[in-house]
Amino acid sequence: KWIYYIPGKNQISAVEFWKSGQPTGTWKIYFTTDTVVSEYWSFSNGKKQGPWKQFFTDTTPRLEAFYNNDALDGSYKIFYPGNKLRVEGTYNLGQRTGEWKYYTEDLKIKRIEWYQEGEIIKEEILIPDLKEPDTPIDPSLDPEKLQNNY
Repeated sequence: KWIYYIPGKNQISAVEFWKSGQPTGTWKIYFTTDTVVSEYWSFSNGKKQGPWKQFFTDTTPRLEAFYNNDALDGSYKIFYPGNKLRVEGTYNLGQRTGEWKYYTEDLKIKRIEWYQEGEIIKEEILIPDLKEPDTPIDPSLDPEKLQNNY
């Protein structure tokens, strides 16, 4: 068992387990502000195996996934704060598969992607990303205008 501490504090930042030179058991990372777990995953026979979870500081989920023999496998979800779904999809032995949905913070479907053997085969954008105008903050700093003044 290896325990890591925040420098200058008597507070645990991470815990990991090793056996015969291989990672084993459940590894945890803690928020630096308190003793709340921010992330955990497990190893079996030196490979990631089982649930992988990340949390926001209020302990609501940030990410939920599953490892099988060191590869992401099964349901994969990412959340906005407040336990609102942001992304959901499925992995099959480390490759994205099937339908992946991306949501706005108010839970509207933003984009859908379809995967086959890890390759995207189709994408449908329902709510496009807002694009920022490509203008300098101060128009007098526009490089094209500066060139013409020399």
